[in-house]
Amino acid sequence: MFRSYAVFSSDHPWVHRIILLLTLVFTILCVYMTLVEENVLFLPLFLVPLLMTLLFGKSSDYKRKFLHSN
Repeated sequence: MFRSYAVFSSDHPWVHRIILLLTLVFTILCVYMTLVEENVLFLPLFLVPLLMTLLFGKSSDYKRKFLHSN
């Protein structure tokens, strides 16, 4: 999964940037809803950005080690 996303992000850098932006917006929205609504029901939604960050990190590591873009 990490390898396929690393290849995808190399082939489609603008789509990757849009996905990063959407993940950031979703994280900000989760924080806002948790703090403003004072409702812990929004806390499980933090798993989505956490898992996406893990995906981005492992894919970046794979891309740096094995995909050499000059």
